[in-house]
Amino acid sequence: MGDRADWWTEFFQGPFLGVQLGLTFGDGQATRTEVDALAGALELAEGSRVLDVPCGTGRHSLELARRGHHVTGVDFNPAVLDTGRAEAAAEGLGVDFRRGDMRGLDFDGEFDAAICHWGSFGYFGDDENEGFVRGISRALRPAGKFFLDTHVAETLYPKVVKRDFQYHGEGEQRLRVLQERRIDHETGRVESTWIFQKGGREETHSISIRVYTYRELSVMFAAAGMRIVAATDGAGKPFEVGSNRLWLVTQKE
Repeated sequence: MGDRADWWTEFFQGPFLGVQLGLTFGDGQATRTEVDALAGALELAEGSRVLDVPCGTGRHSLELARRGHHVTGVDFNPAVLDTGRAEAAAEGLGVDFRRGDMRGLDFDGEFDAAICHWGSFGYFGDDENEGFVRGISRALRPAGKFFLDTHVAETLYPKVVKRDFQYHGEGEQRLRVLQERRIDHETGRVESTWIFQKGGREETHSISIRVYTYRELSVMFAAAGMRIVAATDGAGKPFEVGSNRLWLVTQKE
């Protein structure tokens, strides 16, 4: 399962934090477009109670609150939560940002809908990933819906890139991010090495993400008392093998 079972604790508090902050507040239109799509998929009524987990800096939480919804955002990382709280305070938005582990959600029938966006699913082993889905189901009211944005084997495996890089920022703060990926077909995980380079310095982090098939996800949600009601490719088209991503909507029975 990779070098560290808890890789995310260092990864999201290391150099990637700067990338995450830049993406969060660097392109408001992208966030608005994503929230348009997920709000429509969830059929959010006015003033819905929404759970965002993990919420990161809360770019989706904040946009949902701007539209009049009552949002609770959960994340383990105090740095991103503080950023979200500061933005909410500056705009006068009542988002309830809470520090917590997505594997240990303790809500009980409190939400009309829940979201897990930006590829934040599959970090753990199968038991804990299934536990997260059960926690989402418990958190929802009867007929509540859950929106999941993720890769699955059908989207990732046909076109996985073994090595690529991107640049983030400008000038002296410009960061080069190199990714090297390997599919472990025995565990169903993608093992990746991220190399962050800036100003002649280099820092390396390893991550490990479980990539499920569509069928495996459907079985997992069914076991948690939820059924799939929609599956698209992230651009409004029906999901199929080779789609760019999977945007999945499930509903609590």
